[in-house]
Parts: sequence; structure tokens; C-alpha cells
Amino acid sequence: MAKRETRLDLSAPPDWPLMLDAAGAAAFVSLPLDGFLGAVALGDLPPPRRLAGRLLWSRREIEASLDPTGVAASSDHDPIAAAIAQAA
Repeated sequence: MAKRETRLDLSAPPDWPLMLDAAGAAAFVSLPLDGFLGAVALGDLPPPRRLAGRLLWSRREIEASLDPTGVAASSDHDPIAAAIAQAA
């Protein structure tokens, strides 16, 4: 049976839940499911968490893994903020 990809309507940003199943997490990063799971296996994306017997991915962890500054801008992760804090 052929795999069916789900196409999202990207005309307006969706209200993504905090925790996503594999299909939702794959859609969140615009990858096919196999590509998403492969990126997780390679360590390019964070692993899932077990919650209520289900494997779910944290949207915030996915965002942080794709954000070049790490997590949200702070002196710990943002080089510009760190330089300002060090100069003060």
C-alpha cells in the first residue's frame, strides 16, 4: 500500500500542540515521516518522550534543535547577549 503524505494548509500558521506524535512532528518540520524518523535516529532532531504510553515529541525541543542560537535568546545561548553581559 502506498504511503500517503498529509499536506498542511500553510496559508495561516496552525496552533501546534506542545507535544506532537510522529506524523505531527514530521509535518511541523516539513519532512516526510521516514525523513523525520531518520533525522531523529541520526540525532539531528530530539528523541521522543513517553507520555501516557505514547511516544511524543516536544515542539519546543524540536524548535530549539533547529534554532541556531540553541534555545531562546539568553546570555547562555546567544553570543551577542553574552558579549553584552560580559561587557557590563
